[in-house]
Amino acid sequence: MRKAKASNVTVERQNWEKIFNGMVHMLHSQQQQLLSLASEHKLLDKNHISELKGISIYEEKR
Repeated sequence: MRKAKASNVTVERQNWEKIFNGMVHMLHSQQQQLLSLASEHKLLDKNHISELKGISIYEEKR
């Protein structure tokens, strides 16, 4: 009887470990996506500022 109870605890611990590892993997994926989006945003922002500077220089020359 004692062995069956210990076996159930082991199985439950393994199940929770799988859940935890899945959540860790999911969070790492989301972190990578956020870093990628932040990098893209920074690049787009720099391009937008360059375009605005180009427009203002063009308008000054007119």
